[in-house]
Amino acid sequence: MATSWTSLNNQALAILGADQISNIDTDTTDNAVKCRAVYESVRDELLRSHEWNFAIAWASMAALAADPDNPDFEYNYTLPTAPYCLRVLKIEGNYPFRVEGRKLLTDQSSPVNIKYISRVSNAATLDVSFVSAYVLLLAIRLCVSITASRTLKEDLKKDFAFAILEAQGNNAIESKWENDVQSETDRWEDAGR
Repeated sequence: MATSWTSLNNQALAILGADQISNIDTDTTDNAVKCRAVYESVRDELLRSHEWNFAIAWASMAALAADPDNPDFEYNYTLPTAPYCLRVLKIEGNYPFRVEGRKLLTDQSSPVNIKYISRVSNAATLDVSFVSAYVLLLAIRLCVSITASRTLKEDLKKDFAFAILEAQGNNAIESKWENDVQSETDRWEDAGR
């Protein structure tokens, strides 16, 4: 079965021992209404919390005509909406910046190139380890309203703490920086290979 927002919500409901939903967008059951109220904000919160490789996007932006309201910076830019920018990671050239509202403020002139965490709207593109953590966090947020059990919620928090560490670790394994490659090469040479 393909991963969808409905299937992910159903995984969280299964953890809670609750009735499944048929479609996150159209189902009118009590559980569907509760899921619909939180699943997107939980997703965005978890995406913002870490530099997830699968959610990284790049954009080049032109400065706005008006000067920024903040006197500490010379230029301002509107953050990307396609895909939607959840968190700016860096500006090419490592210029200082600040995000205020939906504006990026910096002293770098136009165009500015940014690396950012994007909102992932297609559930099928989520990393499998991220999915495990997301489903647990969603279950935590739904727990009291669906089960009225604070004990279960506390148990789920422990499971989530392990799942998020595992997801972040798996994400880190899939990143290799230039200095990592150099040090690995040095180790091979030192070993006589």
